[in-house]
Amino acid sequence: MPIKPKHIRNIAALLNHTDPEYNTQALSFLETFPPDLNDWCNLLNEMYGSPVLTPQRVRHLELTHLQKIFVFSYQYKDQNVYRNWLALWTLGQIGQLSQPLRSTLTEINASNLELFDCPMDIEHLTNLKVLNLSHNKMRVLPEATFSFTRLTHLDASYNQLEHLSEKIGNLINLRSLNLHNNQLKDLPDSFVDLTRLHTLHLGNNALTELPVTLSHLPNLKDLELNRNRLSTLPSATLFQNLTSLRILSNNLSTLPEDIGAYNKLETLDLSYNPITRLPNSMATLTSLKSVTLNQNGMSTIPLNLFRIPNLETLCINYQKFTTISSALFQLQHLKTLEISGGNVPFFPEGIGALQNLNTLYLYGLRLQAIPSGIARLSKLTTLNLSRNHIRVLPPWLFDMQNLRYLDLYDNRIPPEDIFKLQQALPKCDIRYRIIND
Repeated sequence: MPIKPKHIRNIAALLNHTDPEYNTQALSFLETFPPDLNDWCNLLNEMYGSPVLTPQRVRHLELTHLQKIFVFSYQYKDQNVYRNWLALWTLGQIGQLSQPLRSTLTEINASNLELFDCPMDIEHLTNLKVLNLSHNKMRVLPEATFSFTRLTHLDASYNQLEHLSEKIGNLINLRSLNLHNNQLKDLPDSFVDLTRLHTLHLGNNALTELPVTLSHLPNLKDLELNRNRLSTLPSATLFQNLTSLRILSNNLSTLPEDIGAYNKLETLDLSYNPITRLPNSMATLTSLKSVTLNQNGMSTIPLNLFRIPNLETLCINYQKFTTISSALFQLQHLKTLEISGGNVPFFPEGIGALQNLNTLYLYGLRLQAIPSGIARLSKLTTLNLSRNHIRVLPPWLFDMQNLRYLDLYDNRIPPEDIFKLQQALPKCDIRYRIIND
């Protein structure tokens, strides 16, 4: 018997009732729903009070949205179990849809539902391309996942995965795989079958070495390995197609001497590793545009960095610098420069040679004066000089009309000078807090 509007209203009232007996009746009735998509959509729309789903828009089903529809504010002894049950029920209803309707469903977002598993019924979604299972409580990927051979994007981040099934190799069309924040110690050999994989996020796991299987992925461009337990990297010749490598917060003390073989690499983040030197071959990375080296314990900036020909972004923060080499000013393509956390009372005036700079961060360096070379940076729009020992604002700073953001927080500049600067640069957002001696 098709669901009638009065039944829909009754179900909505039952679910919104504070009496557990009424809620039990509602749950019992929910189990009898016919798998007709129109009735299903009408029910949810009625309960929510506005159009949420229509048969025409069934290609993208947002289960996190459905969770909010089903979970009301009444007191319930175990809301986690209740919410988990409803999410599973919803997924189960998808599997009961007719084949024509199932074939139109291409994306499911089942994140933040505290799921331990998914019903096998969803394995019949033969055209599914995007599946989001993030922020749940899964220790293994649901078996049904490996039947989605047309899947291109899989997000299983923020779960409790301890290992991956060899069946993941069935997902031969996968282009993006996010396994961030799990408990993985290794990867299955079948990873070699994911030949179309472009983006792989493996951060916040328990990897102690980089699986060699990854070197057999010819289309892998973006690799994220942050916060693992890696102490070495394999030869760079195995990963020559990478364009982005992020490997912060590991145990790396050295880099492979042939790192120059990353000839397509554009972005490199080695922050929070005990690296004190860089291989000479860094200078051959002609595609490299961005380098981040934060809190590595360096006492000097490696000169090899200054020989990277096309570098546009350089971030070297929270180090132990006492001097800055003038070789830095060879980086003529540099657009963003961040240097912080050392003891550099006087910054080299040659910084004015970096004519393409639009963003400059020199904070926490104990600067006693603003480098005069900054006056020649006509493209500069963002300047951060916070947490230094600056007392005087130079006259030329009042003429930098292109500035849109200026941070003078925690310096020793008289408040009246700040006020004058605000009047001189009305289009600039000036942040400040004065420290008194």
